[in-house]
Amino acid sequence: MENHKEHLNELLIKYSEGSISPDDFAHLLDAVNNASDEELFEVLGRHWDSFSLDGNEAFYNQKKDQLYKALSQEMRKHEKRFSLLSFLSQYWLRIAASLVLFIVVAWTINVSVAYFRMTDLDGQHVIVQSGSVGRSSVILPDGTKVKLNAKSQLSYRHDFGKESRQVVLNGQGFFEVAHDRRNKFVVKTDNMDITVYGTVFNVYAYEDNDIMEMSLLDGSVRVETKGPLSQTFDVKSNEKVVYDKVTGKSHLEVTDNTFETAWMKGYLIFHEEKLGNVFSSLERRFGIVIHADDTEILSDVYTGTFNDEKFESIMKVLQLHYHFRYEIKEDIVYVYF
Repeated sequence: MENHKEHLNELLIKYSEGSISPDDFAHLLDAVNNASDEELFEVLGRHWDSFSLDGNEAFYNQKKDQLYKALSQEMRKHEKRFSLLSFLSQYWLRIAASLVLFIVVAWTINVSVAYFRMTDLDGQHVIVQSGSVGRSSVILPDGTKVKLNAKSQLSYRHDFGKESRQVVLNGQGFFEVAHDRRNKFVVKTDNMDITVYGTVFNVYAYEDNDIMEMSLLDGSVRVETKGPLSQTFDVKSNEKVVYDKVTGKSHLEVTDNTFETAWMKGYLIFHEEKLGNVFSSLERRFGIVIHADDTEILSDVYTGTFNDEKFESIMKVLQLHYHFRYEIKEDIVYVYF
């Protein structure tokens, strides 16, 4: 028992310092699942005084209240079976919620094995940033589930869901929107606004890519593109809106969503994609920077599929097509054509 508590304590220290690895984070979740209530309160209590909110008081209080309500409901459900808990006052229940929140906030926002950072922008907004590699997930206050690809950012107001459900996306995100006919859900990007009430869709909106897309898997969506050539599309399942940032034009096309959602399964699928965009995808996948000495060839298009292959294996395939050589210095890849 003591060894288990010490192991849990060590993992919590790494978690609170932000130095925990994906494997250790998985071990932390297992350790918490297997720990008794007494072990959890003893170990978490050691860390509580040193826990910093880092400016996220509003977010923390919101989650603490949610957890308090959940604990209260659970206790009422089982108050006969667990009569020992009946002596707890609301005050001590809130203390329990506060302590447990230290670790379960990881589940509340559904952390994946890839890291993301959550910060307070200006006291009114919350910003979620995925890491330079891997994928991350977050559950919004209304229950909407969002998966973020690498180097993506999602922001929303602290009062999200009370009067409006609006988020701002930069990067790529897959949305499973909680249904609410009275309160529409809006995703805003630099080039289009997407309005839904409850549906499943994917948005590709990286700043460094000339193309932006919204592909719909289920439900219906209204998309309004921005700029001088703005258009409005009522999109149905298995359709997508494609916006060209260079020309300002947009169009609607049919899709089976295999290509659009491949990133969530670890696939890299390119269909007549510019080599420059291929390199950008590799940068996001592997957390590197690629410099090419010939920018003209980056406009050439490439078609191919990779499934969880290593960087070196992918580069060997591309070398067969474009006859380049490359070298890696730290996290920078220099490509010579």
